[in-house]
Amino acid sequence: MKKFLKFLFRLNSLRIGILLTIVMVIVIWKRPMFLEGLEAKAYDLRFQLRGYKPGADEIALVLLDERTIEHLGRWPFPRIYWAQFFRQIAKYKPRVVALDVIFSEPDQNINVQFLDRLKAYYLEQASKSQKEKIDNLLKIVDAELGHVKSGKGDAERLVQIREELLRMRDMQSDDVVAYIDDLKREANTDQAMADALAELNNDILGWFFFQTRDEAEQTTLEENLARLELLKPYAIGSFKYKYGSNAITLLTKFSAQGEIVRSGVAPIYGFQTNLPLFMKNISGTGYFTSESDFDGVLRSAPLLAAYPLYDPQISPDDYLFFPSLSLEALRIYLNESPLVVVNESGVESIKIGQYRIPVNEAGKMLINYQGGINQFKNYSFYDVMTDFREQRQKGNFNPETAFKDKIVLVGPTAVGIYDVWNTPFGTFPGVLTHANIIDNVLHNRALYRPGWMWAFDILIISVLGILFSLIYPKIKPVYSAGLMVVLVIGYWWFNYYIFNNYHYSLTLLYPTLSLVLIYMGITVYHYALEEKEKRFIRNAFALYMSKEVIEELCKDPSKLRLGGEEKRITIFFSDIKGFTSISEKLPTEKLVHILNMYLTEMSDIILKNRGTVDKYIGDAVMAIFGAPVDYPDHAKLACFSALEMHKRLDELNRKWSAEGWPEIRCRIGLNTGLAKVGNMGSERRMDYTAIGDEVNLASRLEGANKAYGTALMCSESTFQDAKDFIEAREMDMLAVVGKQKPVRVYEVLGKKGELDEKKKELLMIYTQGLELYRQRKFAEAMQAFKQCLKIDEKDSPSKVYLERCQAYLENPPSEDWDGVFRLTKK
Repeated sequence: MKKFLKFLFRLNSLRIGILLTIVMVIVIWKRPMFLEGLEAKAYDLRFQLRGYKPGADEIALVLLDERTIEHLGRWPFPRIYWAQFFRQIAKYKPRVVALDVIFSEPDQNINVQFLDRLKAYYLEQASKSQKEKIDNLLKIVDAELGHVKSGKGDAERLVQIREELLRMRDMQSDDVVAYIDDLKREANTDQAMADALAELNNDILGWFFFQTRDEAEQTTLEENLARLELLKPYAIGSFKYKYGSNAITLLTKFSAQGEIVRSGVAPIYGFQTNLPLFMKNISGTGYFTSESDFDGVLRSAPLLAAYPLYDPQISPDDYLFFPSLSLEALRIYLNESPLVVVNESGVESIKIGQYRIPVNEAGKMLINYQGGINQFKNYSFYDVMTDFREQRQKGNFNPETAFKDKIVLVGPTAVGIYDVWNTPFGTFPGVLTHANIIDNVLHNRALYRPGWMWAFDILIISVLGILFSLIYPKIKPVYSAGLMVVLVIGYWWFNYYIFNNYHYSLTLLYPTLSLVLIYMGITVYHYALEEKEKRFIRNAFALYMSKEVIEELCKDPSKLRLGGEEKRITIFFSDIKGFTSISEKLPTEKLVHILNMYLTEMSDIILKNRGTVDKYIGDAVMAIFGAPVDYPDHAKLACFSALEMHKRLDELNRKWSAEGWPEIRCRIGLNTGLAKVGNMGSERRMDYTAIGDEVNLASRLEGANKAYGTALMCSESTFQDAKDFIEAREMDMLAVVGKQKPVRVYEVLGKKGELDEKKKELLMIYTQGLELYRQRKFAEAMQAFKQCLKIDEKDSPSKVYLERCQAYLENPPSEDWDGVFRLTKK
């Protein structure tokens, strides 16, 4: 337990990733409903991205569509039309005709005895006029309509007869007997349809079952038992039980406490079947009952259903399992009986012929919707019934080739009469679900999500989560967001590729959510860590760096890399001239006060120019420009800082002089070059500093000011980087103490354009004098430097070179003199 707590308190990206991955594994195990809803929408999205695909050529749809309604009238049609349809479709020799329609009630037709009475009464009135005879018939029809209102007869058909008789009366027609004979022939339409079904030989009628007890209360036990007898011959008879399973395994699974832990195949609470007259000579029958998912979308369909409900008193051998309309159509089409393979978890698969149908433990198949009506060959019921009369007249259609050896699915699609199902593509009629199921089986494109897929979900979540957690700390935050997006898009592409090409339905939401959650968790952790680091940087460097530099460091703390890194920087050294004598003249308290004021003012100028105050060494200041944050103009900023410090010191001296304090002057040395910068020190104490030869040179240049009476000296490298922004003059080729290699040094005089004409004239003459000096023309050089002193008698470098020229005239240098001046003390 202690080790685990230590693990928690020593968090890092990987551990956070592992913890959040475990959380997501628990979430996917529990599968909360709101996430399942999102997962379902993601499942539907894959269909919409893929779009429609062509349906199987083996399937032809016959639709009870608007065209049929327009020609045959209101639904349901008289069954004489169905009889005509069955006889006609039989001529085209389809292999299967399956109906997504049920005929559970007798057709609404006129009683034959009533028609006989109507005809006899008409003939008895031979002596009367045609008008009187028909008026008397109308009275009989009106009387019968009165009975209909109390629930007897066919009101709609009687109204049609009455309207036809009125028309005959108005037209003085004498075809009444012939009309009544036609009515008699049409009266027994159920028998006519049954006869037509018997001639078809390969027909499948649909039926449905009640899915709840409340629905089943619409029927009595006697009715259910009678209907069960009609369905028994078509029950599934082939089962393969594995690992000691039996029929009860298919129904439901209970825990030791008696709680249901797995739902079984669809339970049948009651039946609604076709009339016994129609069930006598059919080839098969299958239910078309389905159940949408919790969000109202039909994504899967049960291929088998069980009766009766689970009862421990019932033997496994007494349970019956019935096929769906789609499975029954496949049975007749393939001439193979389905084999249901059962394991200890429920249905393992359903085999039919050479095809293996992937289903879940409850026998449900995920439907890989190919698309809408137009993805399958489809025809109007009316056109089939009339033998495609209109199409034949145009000479461009052969119905025999359209239906021969096909699976013909008949179902309503006209608005108001079809069963509406929500699918991933939108609203579809029920007949389309059967078409898509059959298509999926015949072309091996049913979607597959086996029971072990949850283990794959956990594996993919773990792999993606840990992979992301390992990579995240090694890249910048902006790239980590990009990495998360790349991994999400990559997984989506993989998911869609597997879905579209191999028909596996992998979880989409949970791995995506896992990646986003891990990214957010690690990002929040790093943000908190960075804020802590930023607070440390602000607290540690507030007195040594400008706010701008600190903010840059906060954005990228790696610039404070431990152990240092080599960078090109400008090093700044300053020292108070004659500080020892000043300290001897002032009391300690006043000395500390004036020194603090001086250091504060000078440091503020350094910070303002984005410099970093490295350290204070008594009265000396060391600063760095260009580190830890890189900026290209660090040499310019160092020069500007030095110039501004002298200017500010002039202002302070005027103030201090008025207060009776001694004057303070400082000397500054600048050098630009490669140095090692970073956090250095002991394990207990570290400072951000710079070390190296270039740092030492800057320090030596500060001291070299003494030899020339100057206040601001820089190396040639600093001058070259800042020359477009400063006014300067070359001082010398100088070899500082401890260095054999000389450097060209310059005195920085001001910012570009700040020199007056007098100073410019002095610099011009000074430059000429320096050139003469290096040419060993010491007498001429002396004249130049004297002229400089006439312009400015306080120009210390001119005095220095005047003294040197005089010395070399008296004691000329050797022939190998290189013009380098070598300092002998710091």
